[in-house]
Amino acid sequence: MPPTHSVPERDNPLKRLGFLVGEWIGRGQGDTFTYREEASFQWVLDERALAYRSHSTTDEGVFVHCEEGYLMYADREERLLGMFVYGDGLMELAEVTFEADGGITLDTQQLIAVPRGKSYRAIRRRLTPTPEGFRHEIDLNLGAEGPFRHAKSDFRRADHPGNITNGDR
Repeated sequence: MPPTHSVPERDNPLKRLGFLVGEWIGRGQGDTFTYREEASFQWVLDERALAYRSHSTTDEGVFVHCEEGYLMYADREERLLGMFVYGDGLMELAEVTFEADGGITLDTQQLIAVPRGKSYRAIRRRLTPTPEGFRHEIDLNLGAEGPFRHAKSDFRRADHPGNITNGDR
């Protein structure tokens, strides 16, 4: 039988992100725009990875952005990694750091971009637990001007009692 590289549950830091599992809705503010966002996180690969999917629209329902990916513990390197694909073709590998407040920071390790659109140097995300759900902050670095806050959104569970029908989405 070939050796297995699965991580015992007690040693898998990915389990600390269990608070993200579920369906979420959020509202956000960008540098020049506002948006609505739906996101989901679910365990996959026998809970060795956390799948992520997000879709953003304007308040009028016009598509803005989408992305999908995984958070996964690389047990051989003892690192938690994020792997994401964006709707514009950008691919990102990020390293995850746990913060004292229970949140995480994801810092770009590698970007692979299609030859169109913006030229990203780095992306930094921060996901922080809040009393209602979590906050997602995104900083971009496009080059000469340095990093800047691109967007910030607050999420709550899709089944939250404060959500009044799909009109709130």
